[in-house]
Amino acid sequence: MTRRAFTLIELLVVIAIIAILAAILFPVFAQAKLAAKKTQALSQVKQIGTSWQIYATDYDDRAVMVSSGGPQGVHRTDFWVVMMPYVKNVPIFFSSERTEKGCYYHNSSDRLNTPWGRAIYDMNPDGRCLGYGYNWGPQIYAGGGVLDREQFINGVDGSAGTTQPGRSLTSFDEPANLFVFGDTYDTPRPTIGMFPNSAGGKAWILDTFPVTANTRQSQFRFGGRFNMAYADGHAKNVKFRGGLTTGVGYVYVPSQLNDRLAYCASPSELLDGSRFGLGSIACQDFVNIPYTGTTVWSPE
Repeated sequence: MTRRAFTLIELLVVIAIIAILAAILFPVFAQAKLAAKKTQALSQVKQIGTSWQIYATDYDDRAVMVSSGGPQGVHRTDFWVVMMPYVKNVPIFFSSERTEKGCYYHNSSDRLNTPWGRAIYDMNPDGRCLGYGYNWGPQIYAGGGVLDREQFINGVDGSAGTTQPGRSLTSFDEPANLFVFGDTYDTPRPTIGMFPNSAGGKAWILDTFPVTANTRQSQFRFGGRFNMAYADGHAKNVKFRGGLTTGVGYVYVPSQLNDRLAYCASPSELLDGSRFGLGSIACQDFVNIPYTGTTVWSPE
C-alpha cells in the first residue's frame, strides 16, 4: 500500500492555520493572565486591610502608626513591620507588577549591626520594594489620611526621631469611602500620596515609575486601575489618571470625585497646603486641585 505524503502546499496551509489560531489565542491567554493578577492583587490588598482592622481592635481602635529617624535610624519603621504579627507573611505586601529590589530602610551598616535594622532586613533581605502603600493623606506630610500629623518624639525637634500616630477608627467620617492601602510605586516607606513632595515633583504614589512626556495612562499598573482597601474592610479597583498640574507637578489622582475624597478621613479637615503655596485648605478642596486648576493629562 502506497503512503501519500503531505505536499508542501498542504504543510504551508497547516502552518498558516496554526499561526492564525496562535494570533487569536495568545492575546486571550495574556488577558486571562492579567485578569488573574488583578484578582490576586485585589485579594492581597483586602487581606492587608483586614489585618489592619484586627490590629486596631488590639490597640484601642487606633490605626497602625509609622515613625522615623533617631540615632542610627532606631525609630525608622513602617506599617508592614508593625503589622507583621497579624499578617505573618511578608510576600503578601509584594506585587507581581513590582519586582525592583534595594528598597532598604537603613544604610548597609545599620541594617546589619543594629537590632532594629537587622530585624527589618531579616524579614526582607533582598529589599524587594513593596507593592502596596499606606494612606498618609493626599500629600503625605499635609495630613488628611489615617495618620495624625508628624510629631517630634522628644517634643522639641526631629533629632530624636518623629512619629505619626494612627488615628482612631471611630473618628473617620465615612469608613466605607476612606482608602487605607493601595497599589503604589512609592519607596522605601510606601504611601499612596496623589501629590508630589513639593511643587514641580512627581506624585508619591509614582515614586519609581518613570514618567516622561510620552507616558500614557494605559502604561500604569493594571492600565491605571489601582486596587484599594478601605477602612470598613472592603476592597475594589479604582481608575486613576496622571497629569501635570500647574503649580503642583505631576499628579496621579482618582478620576471620580468620590474616589478622590477617599483620601480624606474627614473631607472638611484643614490640611497644610504650604508646599504648593496654598496655606490651609480643606481636604475636599485639596484633592480636587487637579480638576479645579489647570492640568494637562497624559494621553490614554
